[in-house]
Amino acid sequence: MAWFRASFCVGRLAIRRTLSQGGSYAIRKRILPSQNRSFRSTVFNLKEQTSSVPRAVPLSKLADSFLDGTSSVYLEELQRAWEADPNSVDESWDNFFRNFVGQASGSPGVSGQTIQESMRLLLLVRAYQVNGHLKADLDPLCLEEREVPYELDPALYGFTETDLDREFFIGVWSMSGFLSENRPVQTLRSILTRLEQAYCGSIGYEYMHIEDREKCNWLREKIETPMPMQYSKDRRVVILDRLIWSTQFENFLATKMKTAKRFGLEGGETLIPGMKEMFDRAADMGVENIVVGMPHRGRLNVLGNVFRKPLRQIFSEFDKNSKFEDETGLYTGTGDVKYHLGTSYDRPTRGGNRIHLSLVANPSHLEAVDPVVIGKTRAKQYFSNDLDRTRNVAVLIHGDGSFAGQGVVYETLHLSALPNYTTGGTIHIVVNNQVAFTTDPRSGRSSQYCTDVAKALNAPIFHVNGDDIEAVVHVCELAAQWRQTFHSDVIVDIVCYRRFGHNEIDEPFFTQPKMYKVIQKHPSSLEIYKNKLLESGEVTQGDIDRIHKKVDSILNEEFVNSKDYVQQRRDWLSTNWEGFKSPEQLSRIRNTGVNPDILKSVGRAITVLPEDFKPHRAVKKIYEDRARMIETGEGLDWAMAEALAFATLLVEGNHVRLSGQDVERGTFSHRHAMIHDQETGNKYCPLDHIMENQNEEMFTVSNSSLSEFGVLGFELGYSMENPDAFVLWEAQFGDFANGAQVIFDQFLSSGESKWLRQTGLVVLLPHGYDGQGPEHSNARLERFLQMSDENPYEIPEMDPTQRNQIQRCNWQVVNTTTPANYFHVLRRQIHREFRKPLIVMSPKNLLRYKFCKSKLSEFDDVQGHEGFDQQGTRFKRLIKDQNNHSDLEKGIRRLVLCSGKVYYELDEERQRLNANDIAICRVEQLCPFPYDLIQRELKRYPNAEIVWCQEEPMNMGAYTYIAPRLCTAMMELGRGSVADIKYVGRAPSAATATGLLKIHQNEQAEILHLAMQPQPINLNSIAPAHDDDQICNSKQSHELMKFGFAGMSIITKFALNRGMSQHVLVVYRHAIATLVIAPFAIVFDRKVRPKMTLSIFVKILLLGLLEPTIDQNLFYTGMKYTTATFTSAMCNVLPAFAFMMAWIFKLEKVNIRKLRSQAKILGTIVTVGGAMLMTLINGPMLQFPWKKSNNQHLFSSAAVKQDPVKGTLMITVGCFCWAGFIILQAITLKSYPAELSLTALICLVGTIEGSIVALAMEAGNAAVWSIHLDVKFLAAAYSGVICSGIAYYVQGVIMKTRGPVFVTAFNPLSMIIVAILSSFILSEILYLGRVIGAIVIVIGLYLVLWGKSKDQPSSNQNIKMEASNDQKMTSMDETTVVSNQNFILLDVTSSKVTPTDESV
Repeated sequence: MAWFRASFCVGRLAIRRTLSQGGSYAIRKRILPSQNRSFRSTVFNLKEQTSSVPRAVPLSKLADSFLDGTSSVYLEELQRAWEADPNSVDESWDNFFRNFVGQASGSPGVSGQTIQESMRLLLLVRAYQVNGHLKADLDPLCLEEREVPYELDPALYGFTETDLDREFFIGVWSMSGFLSENRPVQTLRSILTRLEQAYCGSIGYEYMHIEDREKCNWLREKIETPMPMQYSKDRRVVILDRLIWSTQFENFLATKMKTAKRFGLEGGETLIPGMKEMFDRAADMGVENIVVGMPHRGRLNVLGNVFRKPLRQIFSEFDKNSKFEDETGLYTGTGDVKYHLGTSYDRPTRGGNRIHLSLVANPSHLEAVDPVVIGKTRAKQYFSNDLDRTRNVAVLIHGDGSFAGQGVVYETLHLSALPNYTTGGTIHIVVNNQVAFTTDPRSGRSSQYCTDVAKALNAPIFHVNGDDIEAVVHVCELAAQWRQTFHSDVIVDIVCYRRFGHNEIDEPFFTQPKMYKVIQKHPSSLEIYKNKLLESGEVTQGDIDRIHKKVDSILNEEFVNSKDYVQQRRDWLSTNWEGFKSPEQLSRIRNTGVNPDILKSVGRAITVLPEDFKPHRAVKKIYEDRARMIETGEGLDWAMAEALAFATLLVEGNHVRLSGQDVERGTFSHRHAMIHDQETGNKYCPLDHIMENQNEEMFTVSNSSLSEFGVLGFELGYSMENPDAFVLWEAQFGDFANGAQVIFDQFLSSGESKWLRQTGLVVLLPHGYDGQGPEHSNARLERFLQMSDENPYEIPEMDPTQRNQIQRCNWQVVNTTTPANYFHVLRRQIHREFRKPLIVMSPKNLLRYKFCKSKLSEFDDVQGHEGFDQQGTRFKRLIKDQNNHSDLEKGIRRLVLCSGKVYYELDEERQRLNANDIAICRVEQLCPFPYDLIQRELKRYPNAEIVWCQEEPMNMGAYTYIAPRLCTAMMELGRGSVADIKYVGRAPSAATATGLLKIHQNEQAEILHLAMQPQPINLNSIAPAHDDDQICNSKQSHELMKFGFAGMSIITKFALNRGMSQHVLVVYRHAIATLVIAPFAIVFDRKVRPKMTLSIFVKILLLGLLEPTIDQNLFYTGMKYTTATFTSAMCNVLPAFAFMMAWIFKLEKVNIRKLRSQAKILGTIVTVGGAMLMTLINGPMLQFPWKKSNNQHLFSSAAVKQDPVKGTLMITVGCFCWAGFIILQAITLKSYPAELSLTALICLVGTIEGSIVALAMEAGNAAVWSIHLDVKFLAAAYSGVICSGIAYYVQGVIMKTRGPVFVTAFNPLSMIIVAILSSFILSEILYLGRVIGAIVIVIGLYLVLWGKSKDQPSSNQNIKMEASNDQKMTSMDETTVVSNQNFILLDVTSSKVTPTDESV
């Protein structure tokens, strides 16, 4: 074969070069006349014949222009060897040389024939085999004008008209077909005529792309027959009868149902006889079951004529007034349109056999059913022990547009030769309408044929004219023979047309006017075949009329009977799984625990490797760890739980199949179900060796092709065949599943409702937020929950003995958090009397998380062991709080409901904060919703606020599904409405997750803080999408405080200069603040204001004493003896004092060896040193342009005599009290989080305590208490509203988000503003020494804050991966799961987020 191909290539190039140089002929392209396609349509160019005809050349003088020198020498050597000993060469060469010398048996030598002519003749034959289909008469409408390939022109090979009747020797070759016939001498005319008949008639064969010589030879034998294929009279009558049935069925429906859409087969009626003959031939060759998938066009005809669905039932489905049987109480689903329904039928064949036919129901999504059919066929082969895959066959019917355009076609074709997906070949029939809906082929595909995609699989393709019924029947039979012989795919392309457009009420002239003008005048295939048979005399008109009459009589009789036909919507559920219950039948709940001895036995079996097997050292350690888990009964991880579930199901006799991308190892390198020997490369699967003589395919784990749509469809079809098949498909990452969205939408979620077909398929979707970006975090949980058909406003019967909630729901969605629960939910799929799809949000970093472990006792069925209840050990739909709470816990203030791995983060944060008044419950089964268990927890915590916490954004995840159902459960108990459900999670987002790790960490930390915060949660507590927003808000608050305190310093100094008492100013300031803030506190804090306790009351008294009373009196007194600029600068020691106090009260971490702590301590020392420098050194006076020579300003007043030392002492003590106030305020906010109310109370207490001090200090001077609308009132009002009211409130807000030390960051800029304004307004003198001292203070301040900003996040907030170095994953980005999440730092004084980089 290789020699023949090489000769063809070399010879063709040589001929072109030689003959083009000699000018003996021209290479031409011609338009093929549609009426005449015989050989005589090939016209020789007579002008080119003036050149001499090639003459015979002796073998010894063979020119190198035809074959290169090496080839000619090779031939000469062969000839000499043959002359010496004929047996020394191949038989084909022996026959070749004998014919040249006239020694061939049975034939004389051919005079004058040269090796050149022989080779050219072989090339011509091959050209027909390769390109003959391009000249075939395939278009029944004769619309296509195709160019005849120049390779089919005999003139290309040097032949002329004079050679047509000349005899040529074609030899006896070691290949089949045309060249194998024992007629070595034929005329060129007979050779060409036979080639035209074989390759250029109504059938166009494409098979020369197949590399296997045996397959090509087999096809040549079937194609290059001595005589054209002829059917007997009896066969033709059968074919006619079947064609009449097909045609009359469509005509009858068109007459009776004129306005109904039925997607008829008019124009392609020959499909029905072709399918019947195909099935007959397949049955003769041992086929017992055929699974069929097809689109809606022609489906009713196939149902009626091939699958023998009762015609009266088909007709009744068109009648809108048809009667339905009373099926009250029965589950009938929603049903589907008649041309989507499936059925099954045991069909008798022409040869006396019976064959079971199954037509799979499908949606309008073209080609979506393809992989489902293949999967169902593979399952039939397993359960019927069809090892050679000859008794169960898949047949797929396609449209031309969808076969070329739908990617799932190639995904399905690509599965055909994969070991764990092959079905031994699929027969594909393309009903080629030559238009896709309204799209012409030139717009619908880039290839010449719609079937070209199949060439990638070396599948033969048979193009056939749909009007030639016998040709259609022939290729259908040939396809069946091919499939049974070579067990590979084959394509039949029936080129036909649609007589009435896309459907019967469509107007095709809008888009294809030329085509449909031809179609209007074109006779049907039945008329063409009747005329052919009448002309041959094999049938008479009377014979035809009798068949028509019989068919019309049956159709009319069935139509009349359809009027009284009582429809059962369950009619088309032709077969039920025996013993399995439909949704209206109550199914008992079964135990999923396993006997401990069995667990130990199978556990040891799946952890032991053969002694001579050399696994990777990391894999060996994994299996050693698993063996230790079984022996100790402790620390079983996720992969071990899964393996035990599979193993126990296998020993119970179930078939287990797991497939998907990289499932053998697992995307996250955790499963290792298939182990590779590091020396030999051999594979070993422990789960294949649980029992003696275990069927190798009983447990199947298989890496799939990189396909979601095709592979998930395959597994769905596999799971639908037998309820004892436990079938799982795992996505590489959860969000990759959206590549198979059609399967989820049209089949998995709605298949039972539409077609009453159950499936127990399990879908594993890795899901969880660990900073891997938007494509690897979210399995789009919300989509699966949204497709749930459970009513959110109605609580179903939840009594365990009467509950059929899951049976009535379309599928189950779970997000399990423990290995034991995962084990039980898998086993629950099989240990039921019904089947439902299961969607599992499987974990990623929980696979190795140190706390995500289970005990072996949680897997068994021993009474008294953990997880055992009144009904045994089983899957827990909800896991209650793990703090051993009683049935009634009134002291719990918050109930946090969550699902998935966020539970472990919440639990760690709760332990860190010692927040024992918060309960956390895990909702393991989201759909159907566990109303009974939710209500049990609501009753357990009667005083708790209800919170739903999730990692996903608000518009994703489970929130929108949970909220209305949780509300329904709460309302039935009188626990409030939807407004009482608090949300904690990410803000709504278009992308599923951020791509920046730091932002992810910030968001995750904020979620934990919001869920654990001491104050009540707002209605929707949303973690900011970006930390920039938080920084921006904090900066705005800083600006307010910065300018507020700067203004206070200026106006207060001005009032003091005018003689106002500092003690009275304190009283008025806080009295005004109380009047302003209190109303706001009453209105806005009524929902969040906690109860007043003695501890809080004492703290408020201390706060009022520290800040309004002591600090402010000292501060104003110090300002009296100095300047506003000096006072403001001295206040910069505040952060140092705040840091020292936070250190003393253990609110700040200090490690003397750490640079950040050293910076804080050094900054404190530098700050105090700067304050002393300002006090002791004045230096030269600084002049400003606006200052007057007399140093008095227009608005200045007589100031009090300055005493910097006394002022410094007063201000320093005041700052110390102020720092104490800030620390105490931060502590108080933890137990009293209402900032407005706390501010009002502080101001009120400050007013009272300040009045006592003022009365003591100013009792003898009543004049100081008077106040007018002057600068004194302005100072009191400004200080009260801005500095005591708003500042305290803003200070509390900032403190909750930034911490107590960070609150003081506004001081440096405040000092600069004060310096400028006081010089301009108050004519204060600014000395260089004080400026230097202020700069030193600022430097110290920023050293403190820099050290603060470098505090590392708390390590106990991370869910760390506990994998050893030997278990590290490969470096692929797609599979990196080890993620040390450095969550953002939480300020321990406020439980609020403090960024680690942008603190200032």
